[in-house]
Order: sequence, then C-alpha cells, then structure tokens
Amino acid sequence: MDIDDLVDCIQRGRCKSTLYRQEGCPHCDDLKEKLDEIGIPYEEQEVDKEIIESLNLTEVPLLRISPEDEEDIFIQNDDLDVIKRRLDESADETVFE
Repeated sequence: MDIDDLVDCIQRGRCKSTLYRQEGCPHCDDLKEKLDEIGIPYEEQEVDKEIIESLNLTEVPLLRISPEDEEDIFIQNDDLDVIKRRLDESADETVFE
C-alpha cells in the first residue's frame, strides 16, 4: 500500500487509525489538530517513555493505520509529514460524513 492508497483508506474510513502521543509534544499536537480539522476518526493513546520503549519506537507521534484485511502500518517521521501534506492538499476536496 503506497502513501496515496493509505491517505485514501484513512479518508474513506476503511482504516482504523490510532495516534500514539505524549503530553507536551508539539509535533503530536500538530498531527492531532490536523486529524481533527479534517475530520478523520482516530483513537488516541497517551504513551510514556516505558511504553515507547516496549513498542520499539524511537519517537512520537506515531500513527498506526489498520487497514481491513491487511497488516498494521506504523508511520513516523518523514512519512508522517508526507501524509499530513497529502491530507492538507485534499482537505478541500473531501467531504466526510
């Protein structure tokens, strides 16, 4: 699944999204605001250093996308920036119910 397919899956509600974030993380707040602004449903999970290490993460935010009938996709760093840009570009074109 490429980035465009992933954005489409998120926008159409065919993927479950989970945002892993830490309190006081400005990048986490930016992504949360973008998801809220566009109207993409997601579950939010606050994580602490122990959880981050147990999930083998290097940083937050982390967006877990769970497409139907496919393995979960974990997105961080540059890929997350690409998704935010694609969501920005399509925000005016997409109508969420």
